[in-house]
Amino acid sequence: MRNASLATSLVLVAAVAPATAAATPDPPVFEPIPASTVSVANGTLSYRAAGTFRHLVAIRRAGDGQIVVRDSSLVLARSAECRNVAFVEVRCTGVTRIQVVLNRRDSRVRSKAPLPVGVRVSDPGDR
Repeated sequence: MRNASLATSLVLVAAVAPATAAATPDPPVFEPIPASTVSVANGTLSYRAAGTFRHLVAIRRAGDGQIVVRDSSLVLARSAECRNVAFVEVRCTGVTRIQVVLNRRDSRVRSKAPLPVGVRVSDPGDR
C-alpha cells in the first residue's frame, strides 16, 4: 500500500512539473547594451550618450583632420560623414563644431579638438 501511494505521488509530481517548467520563461541570453550615437549634420558633430551608466568621452582631431570620438562604451556612427573604426570609436569629417548630450551629471567629456564644444546633460524624460 505504501509503495502504491509513493508511486501515485511520483506520477502527480511528474505530471505537474512539466506544466510549471513550461510556464516559466527562459531568462534572456544577454542584455543588450544601449549604444551612444555620433552623427554630423550641417557641420555639427552630435554625440548623444545612451543607457543609464556613466560615460567617459574623449574628442580629438586626428592627423588627417578627422574628428575622433572615443567613448567608454559602445558608440555607433549614424551619418555618412562618420564611420566606426572600433566598437568604442567613431571618426567624422566635415566638422566645424561639436554638440555633446550626456546622460548623467557624473559623465565626463574631454575635447582636445580646436572647435567650439557645447555640452549639456539630458533629463531621462527627454528620450
